[in-house]
Amino acid sequence: MNRRENRITSVVIPVQTEARFRRLVEEWQRATEHTSSIMKAIMHPAYLQIIGMGEQAVPLLLRELHDNSGHWFIALHSIKPDDDPTEPGDNFDVAASKWLPGEELTTT
Repeated sequence: MNRRENRITSVVIPVQTEARFRRLVEEWQRATEHTSSIMKAIMHPAYLQIIGMGEQAVPLLLRELHDNSGHWFIALHSIKPDDDPTEPGDNFDVAASKWLPGEELTTT
């Protein structure tokens, strides 16, 4: 079957979903790497498409945040506003530690 386990959230993610996510992340990173405005970056069509993937993107966003850092808090909040553990004023490290409690997050 075209599925692979993601141990970050113990869910099975279809390979096609992960491939689409990876393609969008790479497109977004290429297009915004020299952008100093976070507002311009998060309004890029690839970022908005990642948000549009909904709940299926959450484990992939958490893995991306864990492995590569990045500006994924707005996407996570947009998809799961009721589950957002961050508070206004949290800096990047605090927000990351709240979305990614503990360092047991590994993928295979």
